[in-house]
Amino acid sequence: MKLTRIHIHNYRSIIDVNIDAHDFIMFVGANNAGKSNCINALRCFYGELSWTEDDFPKIGARDQESWVQLSFDLFNDAWKVEPNQKPLQILQALQTKQIKANRLDLLREIFFRVLNIQTTGNGNI
Repeated sequence: MKLTRIHIHNYRSIIDVNIDAHDFIMFVGANNAGKSNCINALRCFYGELSWTEDDFPKIGARDQESWVQLSFDLFNDAWKVEPNQKPLQILQALQTKQIKANRLDLLREIFFRVLNIQTTGNGNI
């Protein structure tokens, strides 16, 4: 499994950014450009930091949701990946009105993706 993309939405100075992940990632920029905010958003994703209301952007946000999404390519035999399969995407909702529904759908999707089970549109197998 390999990280391929980082998507951060409404975290501190970051309104919406997609970062392509390669074998190595280096954040370079001027002071107050958002380098530490990218790292701290990842720390929130993994539960190392807790999100607070102060982490929501002070200006520029177009909605009230805040989240971090990571995309992974599943590439070894252990994952039983079909050719041309979409990458696994995991979303960590930091603030949203539908956190419980989003997490349940996310867990269901991960479960079915890992087991390679096809579902109908209503979530039934």
